[in-house]
Amino acid sequence: MSDARDLTAVACLLAAIACASREESPVAEAVQKTAAHADATTSAPPTTTVLTDFTQTVPGTAAKFTMIPIPAGDVTLPDPAGSSKTVTVQVGAFWIAQTETTWEAYDAFVYRLDEKWPPPGVNADAVTFPSRPYLPPDRGYGHDGFPAIAMSFHGAEEYCRWLELKTGKRYRLPTEAEWRRAWAVGIETSLWTTRAPDAPLSDLGWIRENSGAKTHAVATSRPSLTLLFDMLGNASEWCVGADGKPVTLGFCFRDPVTRQRFDADPRVAPSPAWNASDPQIPKSQWWLADAGFVGFRVACGAER
Repeated sequence: MSDARDLTAVACLLAAIACASREESPVAEAVQKTAAHADATTSAPPTTTVLTDFTQTVPGTAAKFTMIPIPAGDVTLPDPAGSSKTVTVQVGAFWIAQTETTWEAYDAFVYRLDEKWPPPGVNADAVTFPSRPYLPPDRGYGHDGFPAIAMSFHGAEEYCRWLELKTGKRYRLPTEAEWRRAWAVGIETSLWTTRAPDAPLSDLGWIRENSGAKTHAVATSRPSLTLLFDMLGNASEWCVGADGKPVTLGFCFRDPVTRQRFDADPRVAPSPAWNASDPQIPKSQWWLADAGFVGFRVACGAER
């Protein structure tokens, strides 16, 4: 008798399983949907944002420039603590200007050439404008189309702040890691890789060997990297260092540059000598009387 009851129980269990496995069963349908969702979640590639280049105009001015996307990746930096070690940091995707900031773009900030200031919704004291330069800031090298030079780190940062307010995009100076990432992205496809360690690089940028001791119009040499001009020479460029302090990267028109030297470290920390001859007391926070070799290019966060 007990054997019959056991057989009956087994039969009922098998029937229940068969019923649950049928397509019309609500339980089976829910299981199938869950499994299908899990499979799709597992097999689908992660969603990534693909950045594209864009041209930025500055409202109220004739200035415009091109922003080039740089994909995320790892970058090796000198140890910010000053030791001989290096550190590896991850850099998110971002945009960086194709060229150094030109005088046309910087003049709009210095001389308030935009049509109306302040823009609607911005308080009048939202931006501090620089003092008018007491020396020709372009040093006679050239103006329209040439890199803006001789501004302090503060002057470059405030320009980015003004540009952010004018455009609504997150403009700023690149970090040291971002600048090095931009360099690394294009280096494999540039002529850089064909040079011996001690060979001059005068065909890739305006450096001592070919500059005539002055800056040149942006984008008039071969690009140092894919689509990016003048990162090797022309003007050194203000960046935010790995330690959060101002630093310049890229060397300039007066530097003798070899691959060996650049690979060692293309960074120079600012010096009081860069403004030693400024006659003002206190010395200008906007202009560097003795640094006609320093400029900058802008960066933009991935959320623009």
